[in-house]
Amino acid sequence: MDYVQQRVAQLAANPSIANTSLLTPLNILLLSLFLYTTYTFLRPAAPTPIPPAAPAIVFRTFTPHTLLPYNGVTKPEVYLAVRGRVFDVTGGRNFYGPGGPYANFAGRDASRGLACGSFDEEMLTKDLDGPLDRLEGLGSDELEALRGWEERFEEKYLVVGKLSHRRSHHKPALMIFATFSATPYAVAMGLARAGNGMMLASATLTFLVPYMHSYESTPPPISHGIMERTPV
Repeated sequence: MDYVQQRVAQLAANPSIANTSLLTPLNILLLSLFLYTTYTFLRPAAPTPIPPAAPAIVFRTFTPHTLLPYNGVTKPEVYLAVRGRVFDVTGGRNFYGPGGPYANFAGRDASRGLACGSFDEEMLTKDLDGPLDRLEGLGSDELEALRGWEERFEEKYLVVGKLSHRRSHHKPALMIFATFSATPYAVAMGLARAGNGMMLASATLTFLVPYMHSYESTPPPISHGIMERTPV
Protein backbone atom coordinates (compact mmCIF):
# COMPACT_ATOMS: atom_id res chain seq x y z
CA MET A 1 0.00 0.00 0.00
CA ASP A 2 2.87 2.34 0.74
CA TYR A 3 4.23 1.85 -2.82
CA VAL A 4 0.87 2.55 -4.41
CA GLN A 5 0.38 5.67 -2.36
CA GLN A 6 3.86 6.86 -3.27
CA ARG A 7 3.22 6.21 -6.96
CA VAL A 8 -0.05 8.11 -6.89
CA ALA A 9 1.66 10.96 -5.13
CA GLN A 10 4.41 11.07 -7.78
CA LEU A 11 1.88 11.16 -10.63
CA ALA A 12 -0.06 13.90 -8.89
CA ALA A 13 3.07 15.93 -8.34
CA ASN A 14 4.42 15.39 -11.93
CA PRO A 15 1.67 14.92 -14.63
CA SER A 16 4.27 14.53 -17.43
CA ILE A 17 5.06 11.05 -16.15
CA ALA A 18 1.50 9.90 -16.88
CA ASN A 19 1.59 11.35 -20.40
CA THR A 20 4.89 9.61 -21.07
CA SER A 21 3.51 6.25 -19.92
CA LEU A 22 0.73 6.43 -22.57
CA LEU A 23 3.16 6.78 -25.46
CA THR A 24 4.39 3.23 -25.33
CA PRO A 25 5.11 1.28 -28.56
CA LEU A 26 2.15 -0.99 -27.87
CA ASN A 27 -0.26 1.90 -27.53
CA ILE A 28 1.07 3.51 -30.70
CA LEU A 29 0.60 0.23 -32.63
CA LEU A 30 -2.96 -0.20 -31.34
CA LEU A 31 -3.79 3.38 -32.27
CA SER A 32 -2.41 2.87 -35.78
CA LEU A 33 -4.50 -0.28 -36.26
CA PHE A 34 -7.60 1.55 -35.05
CA LEU A 35 -7.05 4.46 -37.44
CA TYR A 36 -6.39 2.16 -40.39
CA THR A 37 -9.51 0.09 -39.68
CA THR A 38 -11.61 3.23 -39.42
CA TYR A 39 -10.22 4.54 -42.73
CA THR A 40 -10.92 1.22 -44.45
CA PHE A 41 -14.59 1.29 -43.47
CA LEU A 42 -15.16 4.97 -44.11
CA ARG A 43 -13.23 5.56 -47.34
CA PRO A 44 -15.38 5.93 -50.49
CA ALA A 45 -15.65 2.89 -52.72
CA ALA A 46 -13.82 2.97 -56.03
CA PRO A 47 -16.13 3.56 -59.02
CA THR A 48 -17.07 0.37 -60.84
CA PRO A 49 -15.73 0.45 -64.40
CA ILE A 50 -18.41 0.17 -67.07
CA PRO A 51 -17.55 -2.54 -69.59
CA PRO A 52 -17.52 -1.41 -73.22
CA ALA A 53 -20.67 -2.09 -75.16
CA ALA A 54 -20.61 -5.10 -77.44
CA PRO A 55 -20.49 -4.28 -81.14
CA ALA A 56 -23.85 -4.24 -82.86
CA ILE A 57 -24.70 -7.37 -84.84
CA VAL A 58 -26.38 -6.88 -88.19
CA PHE A 59 -28.68 -9.69 -89.21
CA ARG A 60 -27.63 -10.72 -92.71
CA THR A 61 -28.60 -13.13 -95.42
CA PHE A 62 -25.71 -15.45 -96.29
CA THR A 63 -25.23 -17.69 -99.26
CA PRO A 64 -22.85 -20.67 -99.18
CA HIS A 65 -20.28 -18.49 -100.95
CA THR A 66 -20.54 -15.52 -98.58
CA LEU A 67 -20.55 -17.76 -95.50
CA LEU A 68 -17.40 -19.64 -96.54
CA PRO A 69 -14.86 -16.91 -95.55
CA TYR A 70 -16.07 -16.96 -91.93
CA ASN A 71 -13.88 -19.93 -91.07
CA GLY A 72 -11.44 -18.29 -88.66
CA VAL A 73 -8.73 -18.10 -91.32
CA THR A 74 -9.94 -15.83 -94.09
CA LYS A 75 -11.89 -13.82 -91.52
CA PRO A 76 -11.33 -13.85 -87.74
CA GLU A 77 -14.97 -14.65 -87.01
CA VAL A 78 -16.19 -18.23 -87.06
CA TYR A 79 -19.73 -18.81 -88.34
CA LEU A 80 -21.62 -21.97 -89.18
CA ALA A 81 -25.17 -22.70 -90.27
CA VAL A 82 -27.66 -25.08 -88.69
CA ARG A 83 -30.99 -25.63 -90.44
CA GLY A 84 -30.89 -22.31 -92.24
CA ARG A 85 -29.72 -20.17 -89.31
CA VAL A 86 -26.17 -18.80 -89.10
CA PHE A 87 -24.56 -18.84 -85.63
CA ASP A 88 -21.53 -16.86 -84.50
CA VAL A 89 -19.46 -19.53 -82.77
CA THR A 90 -16.34 -17.38 -82.42
CA GLY A 91 -16.57 -17.84 -78.64
CA GLY A 92 -16.00 -21.58 -79.18
CA ARG A 93 -13.04 -21.03 -81.47
CA ASN A 94 -11.11 -23.86 -79.81
CA PHE A 95 -13.76 -26.28 -81.07
CA TYR A 96 -14.95 -24.73 -84.34
CA GLY A 97 -11.92 -22.69 -85.38
CA PRO A 98 -8.76 -23.81 -87.17
CA GLY A 99 -7.33 -26.94 -85.61
CA GLY A 100 -10.46 -27.70 -83.63
CA PRO A 101 -12.40 -30.97 -83.83
CA TYR A 102 -15.29 -29.25 -85.65
CA ALA A 103 -13.13 -27.09 -87.92
CA ASN A 104 -14.69 -28.61 -91.06
CA PHE A 105 -17.99 -26.98 -90.13
CA ALA A 106 -16.58 -23.44 -89.98
CA GLY A 107 -18.07 -21.31 -92.70
CA ARG A 108 -20.33 -24.14 -93.86
CA ASP A 109 -23.76 -25.66 -93.36
CA ALA A 110 -23.12 -28.12 -90.53
CA SER A 111 -26.67 -29.49 -90.28
CA ARG A 112 -26.13 -32.96 -91.77
CA GLY A 113 -22.80 -33.52 -90.06
CA LEU A 114 -24.18 -32.63 -86.64
CA ALA A 115 -27.24 -34.80 -87.19
CA CYS A 116 -25.13 -37.80 -88.20
CA GLY A 117 -22.41 -37.17 -85.62
CA SER A 118 -19.79 -37.13 -88.36
CA PHE A 119 -17.14 -34.48 -88.92
CA ASP A 120 -16.12 -35.74 -92.35
CA GLU A 121 -16.15 -33.43 -95.33
CA GLU A 122 -18.57 -35.83 -97.01
CA MET A 123 -21.26 -34.38 -94.75
CA LEU A 124 -20.81 -30.96 -96.36
CA THR A 125 -22.47 -29.74 -99.53
CA LYS A 126 -19.84 -29.85 -102.25
CA ASP A 127 -21.61 -27.66 -104.80
CA LEU A 128 -21.82 -24.19 -103.28
CA ASP A 129 -23.91 -23.06 -106.23
CA GLY A 130 -26.39 -25.90 -105.82
CA PRO A 131 -29.48 -26.04 -103.64
CA LEU A 132 -29.20 -26.12 -99.87
CA ASP A 133 -29.21 -29.45 -98.09
CA ARG A 134 -32.83 -30.30 -97.25
CA LEU A 135 -31.67 -33.05 -94.89
CA GLU A 136 -33.44 -35.71 -96.90
CA GLY A 137 -32.80 -39.27 -95.84
CA LEU A 138 -32.28 -38.50 -92.15
CA GLY A 139 -34.08 -40.64 -89.59
CA SER A 140 -35.95 -39.55 -86.51
CA ASP A 141 -32.96 -40.20 -84.24
CA GLU A 142 -30.70 -38.09 -86.40
CA LEU A 143 -33.20 -35.24 -86.54
CA GLU A 144 -33.58 -35.41 -82.77
CA ALA A 145 -29.80 -35.19 -82.40
CA LEU A 146 -29.78 -32.17 -84.70
CA ARG A 147 -32.44 -30.45 -82.59
CA GLY A 148 -30.28 -31.03 -79.53
CA TRP A 149 -27.33 -29.35 -81.23
CA GLU A 150 -29.53 -26.48 -82.34
CA GLU A 151 -30.82 -25.88 -78.80
CA ARG A 152 -27.25 -25.92 -77.52
CA PHE A 153 -26.22 -23.28 -80.06
CA GLU A 154 -29.23 -21.13 -79.15
CA GLU A 155 -28.16 -21.11 -75.50
CA LYS A 156 -24.50 -20.24 -76.13
CA TYR A 157 -24.21 -18.33 -79.39
CA LEU A 158 -25.88 -15.50 -81.27
CA VAL A 159 -27.81 -15.87 -84.50
CA VAL A 160 -26.27 -13.42 -86.98
CA GLY A 161 -28.22 -14.28 -90.11
CA LYS A 162 -29.90 -16.85 -92.25
CA LEU A 163 -28.55 -19.12 -94.98
CA SER A 164 -30.17 -18.85 -98.37
CA HIS A 165 -29.42 -20.36 -101.75
CA ARG A 166 -29.48 -16.94 -103.35
CA ARG A 167 -28.99 -13.56 -101.79
CA SER A 168 -32.16 -11.49 -101.97
CA HIS A 169 -31.78 -8.38 -104.07
CA HIS A 170 -34.21 -5.61 -103.23
CA LYS A 171 -35.38 -3.82 -106.30
CA PRO A 172 -35.20 -0.03 -106.19
CA ALA A 173 -38.32 1.76 -105.07
CA LEU A 174 -38.07 4.33 -107.86
CA MET A 175 -37.57 3.78 -111.57
CA ILE A 176 -36.03 6.20 -114.04
CA PHE A 177 -38.93 6.88 -116.32
CA ALA A 178 -36.87 8.98 -118.71
CA THR A 179 -35.11 5.86 -119.90
CA PHE A 180 -38.33 4.38 -121.21
CA SER A 181 -40.85 5.80 -123.65
CA ALA A 182 -43.90 4.17 -122.05
CA THR A 183 -47.51 4.99 -121.43
CA PRO A 184 -48.78 5.82 -117.91
CA TYR A 185 -50.40 2.39 -117.80
CA ALA A 186 -47.01 0.74 -118.33
CA VAL A 187 -45.46 2.97 -115.67
CA ALA A 188 -48.06 1.93 -113.10
CA MET A 189 -47.77 -1.76 -113.96
CA GLY A 190 -43.99 -1.53 -113.87
CA LEU A 191 -44.16 -0.18 -110.33
CA ALA A 192 -46.43 -3.03 -109.31
CA ARG A 193 -44.11 -5.61 -110.87
CA ALA A 194 -41.08 -3.97 -109.25
CA GLY A 195 -42.30 -5.07 -105.84
CA ASN A 196 -43.48 -1.75 -104.44
CA GLY A 197 -46.84 -3.19 -103.44
CA MET A 198 -50.41 -3.01 -104.59
CA MET A 199 -51.05 0.20 -102.67
CA LEU A 200 -48.41 2.12 -104.62
CA ALA A 201 -49.65 0.70 -107.91
CA SER A 202 -53.24 1.54 -107.01
CA ALA A 203 -52.33 5.09 -106.06
CA THR A 204 -50.38 5.51 -109.29
CA LEU A 205 -53.26 4.20 -111.38
CA THR A 206 -55.69 6.52 -109.61
CA PHE A 207 -53.46 9.47 -110.37
CA LEU A 208 -52.93 8.52 -114.01
CA VAL A 209 -56.44 7.36 -114.94
CA PRO A 210 -57.51 10.79 -116.33
CA TYR A 211 -54.52 10.75 -118.64
CA MET A 212 -54.83 7.17 -119.85
CA HIS A 213 -57.71 7.92 -122.17
CA SER A 214 -55.55 10.27 -124.20
CA TYR A 215 -53.39 7.37 -125.33
CA GLU A 216 -54.67 5.42 -128.27
CA SER A 217 -51.86 2.91 -128.30
CA THR A 218 -52.14 -0.32 -126.33
CA PRO A 219 -49.96 -0.83 -123.24
CA PRO A 220 -46.48 -2.00 -124.20
CA PRO A 221 -45.49 -5.52 -123.14
CA ILE A 222 -43.79 -6.05 -119.80
CA SER A 223 -41.09 -8.69 -119.47
CA HIS A 224 -39.56 -9.86 -116.18
CA GLY A 225 -40.68 -6.80 -114.27
CA ILE A 226 -38.88 -4.38 -116.64
CA MET A 227 -40.78 -2.19 -119.02
CA GLU A 228 -39.65 -2.76 -122.57
CA ARG A 229 -38.82 0.20 -124.74
CA THR A 230 -41.66 1.02 -127.12
CA PRO A 231 -40.78 1.40 -130.77
CA VAL A 232 -40.39 4.95 -131.95
